Amino acid sequence: RSGFDPRTQRELTTIRQAASLFNSMLAAARAPMAGIDLHRVCGKYYLQPPCPGGERVKALVVSPFAVYPPTHGSARRTASLIEQLSSVADVILLSDEESAYGIEQVRSARGPISIHLAGGRQEDGSASDRISRIRSHSHNSLRMEMERLARVHKPAFIQIEHMELAALTFPRKPEVPHVLDLHDVHLSEQGCTPADRFEQRLIGHYDAVVTCSEEDARLVDHARIAVLPNGFTPHFTQYRRSRGRAMLFAGPFRYKPNLDGIVCFLNNVYPRLIEDVAGVELIILGGNGARDIASRQACFAQPGVVLIDRPVEIGPWLERCALTLNPLAETRGSCVKVIESIAFGRVCVSTDAGARGFRTLNARSLVTVPGIQDFHLPVRRLLLNDELRARIEQPDHRRLSHLTWESIGRRQLDLYREWFGLGWPGFESPRPHSGGAPVPSPHSRRIAAETLRE
Repeated sequence: RSGFDPRTQRELTTIRQAASLFNSMLAAARAPMAGIDLHRVCGKYYLQPPCPGGERVKALVVSPFAVYPPTHGSARRTASLIEQLSSVADVILLSDEESAYGIEQVRSARGPISIHLAGGRQEDGSASDRISRIRSHSHNSLRMEMERLARVHKPAFIQIEHMELAALTFPRKPEVPHVLDLHDVHLSEQGCTPADRFEQRLIGHYDAVVTCSEEDARLVDHARIAVLPNGFTPHFTQYRRSRGRAMLFAGPFRYKPNLDGIVCFLNNVYPRLIEDVAGVELIILGGNGARDIASRQACFAQPGVVLIDRPVEIGPWLERCALTLNPLAETRGSCVKVIESIAFGRVCVSTDAGARGFRTLNARSLVTVPGIQDFHLPVRRLLLNDELRARIEQPDHRRLSHLTWESIGRRQLDLYREWFGLGWPGFESPRPHSGGAPVPSPHSRRIAAETLRE
């Protein structure tokens, strides 16, 4: 204390100051969330204020992947369900992959009142099995931030996205209802492998489970399970007939079946189409890093192949193509790009596996073949016969009305009301989305109000 002047020394050495210091130390020792990483606490964006007076319930959604901008199928599903859920609840999103977020990316968010970012996942390229993948994605930093947000905001339920995060709640029994939204179910038909048993044990720990296809739901053993299919956002512009000879494949390469499927198509089908169809073009929406991956394979250097290696909105690309492709040899869940193509008014040529979840639609614009090698004849015929393509591509909005995200969101709210007894104040009067720009505050000097409350 010799560094202070006498007056300051007297002020700092009073009984009152000593008691205050002791109380502070005692409070720190009794903190309910010891060991919090304050760097993560400050990594967040506030998009709109919560509803005052606690008139609306709160929901916490946790994703292992970047959600905004929603440029791939899983992100579009998560973002769309959040937007619909936000009509009756204040949604808090916790997302891993913090490095993928910036103010420009968050501007596209519609629905959540705040986005909280986590990181620290240890990627192990050799750990490709399902058990290792779950353990690496359900890491401790994400778990602690989820628990902290649950204590601060006291949500009515927590929605966990993807099987990769199923271990976040295990082995502790959650205090609030937890829903597991399975974008893909990789359980085998027999369900007897070690990975099957591991995943089924985690799934059984949840209060409810949601899948996006009937095929996936049949693989899951749970007392409370429902199907919320993948959907589309209606385009409020008049249908325009397709023209030209351009094919579109919307498949980010970070999902390996997308890369394997388009490489197989380029090697086995596209060379014959070049010979048979003058001016044929293949547009590939491969996502970030696609060009670097494609540079290692000669098949991407063929004439007419256009590779887009950045996140883009799919609408303008659907507008300029004649048809879409979905050459996936195997997949689970369902492909959002299939229903988006059908609803937009473009024929989708898909493998039987790629049409998973939408085969019962009986849509004329969904043309399925057994394997990727079988694409040549239907694609060739559709590209050369404009009249045939025009007859089958026009969307049947009555048939598709139950697959709009608004309809699917309404079904989700009904399920949660039935499962958890939520009254949904304001259910009949959805809250409009705030058009204001998000307010960034990562690493802010201002201590968040929630931290003070805690």
